[in-house]
Amino acid sequence: METGLMNKRRALRVDYRTKSRCKFLSADGVRLDLLSKYDFGIQIINLSTGGACISCEGSVRALVAKVGSIIELEIPVKNKNLIVNGKVVWWEKTNGEVNAGLCFDFQTKQEDRELLHKHLHKKLSLV
Repeated sequence: METGLMNKRRALRVDYRTKSRCKFLSADGVRLDLLSKYDFGIQIINLSTGGACISCEGSVRALVAKVGSIIELEIPVKNKNLIVNGKVVWWEKTNGEVNAGLCFDFQTKQEDRELLHKHLHKKLSLV
């Protein structure tokens, strides 16, 4: 599955392995007003300027395992958390967890997009 996805990606993914937080904004086209008020712990597995792979466990798995769900993701960068919206485009069950691929819908400030791009470029140059 990963090989097919690599061909569709426009941006190189960086291995990120960072704990973070997310909020669920909608599922199946229905706005989740209550859930959008609470943060849920997840792990960002990999990251690019166009998307991410996240992993989660527990009760959050059911929400992540819905293609089309909209998630607000916090991305720790330097001294701040960038906030981006992502749409779940694929998911898979692993050992007690769910991994999901997000495609970012950048309704994000230009300066935050540039900060993310610089941050990822710096991480790539360290590899």
